[in-house]
Amino acid sequence: MTVKSDARKIGLSRICVIIADASVRSPPTFIKRTGKLFPRPSVMSRIHYKNLCAFPGRTGEPFLTEFTVEDGMFIADDSPAPDGTEIVTIDMRGAFVMPAFIDAHAHPDGLAMTMGAAACTPPTVRSIPELQSALRKMAAKNPEGWIEGWGYDESLLAEGRTPLKGDLDQVSADRPVFIRRSDYHSAVVNSKALEMAGIDRNTPDPEGGAFGRDANGEPDGRLIELGAVRFLEAHAKPAKTFESAVESLLKLKDHYLSHGILTTTNMMVMRGSDPEPLTLYREACCRGLPVDFNLYAVWQGGEDSSGMPDFRADELRGPGPVPYTHFRAHETKANLVGRLPLETRTVAGAEGGRRGR
Repeated sequence: MTVKSDARKIGLSRICVIIADASVRSPPTFIKRTGKLFPRPSVMSRIHYKNLCAFPGRTGEPFLTEFTVEDGMFIADDSPAPDGTEIVTIDMRGAFVMPAFIDAHAHPDGLAMTMGAAACTPPTVRSIPELQSALRKMAAKNPEGWIEGWGYDESLLAEGRTPLKGDLDQVSADRPVFIRRSDYHSAVVNSKALEMAGIDRNTPDPEGGAFGRDANGEPDGRLIELGAVRFLEAHAKPAKTFESAVESLLKLKDHYLSHGILTTTNMMVMRGSDPEPLTLYREACCRGLPVDFNLYAVWQGGEDSSGMPDFRADELRGPGPVPYTHFRAHETKANLVGRLPLETRTVAGAEGGRRGR
């Protein structure tokens, strides 16, 4: 089946294709996008793909055997080509093609923290000794600075308990060790990290969190909920800059492309925070992060009916065209605090939403 003249134009920047055949070779007009091949848009370029099997994204519709792309858009195969259009035909050699995936509930900033950190999850980690081993391996790969891990769940460990500072002191006594729980609301650190943050028996619990303590009132390494995690980060870790935040997001490029994800969300952004979310994500995308983002802003209360200031014209428009990127900010996320852990709910915003590019 081919795409006929009544076909709708579909933006490839949002509904991209995954080529599931590594044997297809990449001519100069291509760049890697989803782990395999993707066309590089250029002025008035037309690329015809043939000899493929493409799932159109809707059940009940026949698979495509060929299609045509012009300047990043699917077009009808029989559309007349404007004068001067470069036409390229690519034989896909039976490759399978499908729409890219949408990760509809995500926290890219949190995901970025896992890059360069040890995965403390099953099946690799099912006990505290295995967790220690994973952290030691990460420490060997990165011989300086913090030793970090993520994803532990005490209910899935053989010991049935949360790792404590004594367990992490066995990984390193002179380097700070920091592991995030699977919910990303809590963490555990070693004695060195507590020392660097100035946390001792006399340190009061911060707002929105608590420091775990042993029977004698000494900190045991547990950072319970985000208030405690952020306290340690603010007092012990290097301060984040705009540049470091952008670089952190750029580490996600290979992750998204290798998993075929080209649309995702950040379910918890704070308007007016530093760095400002719209500016941060635009800059990351300008530098090559090829993902569409839906940003969900946290309800900040106050007299504003939306719980936050309205978007300014320059925020909606942005400083200029951003390739491969489309932003939407169309709902508000509210945290309902009762007992730990926090329960989160999404509150719908205005119909049609707010959107910027």
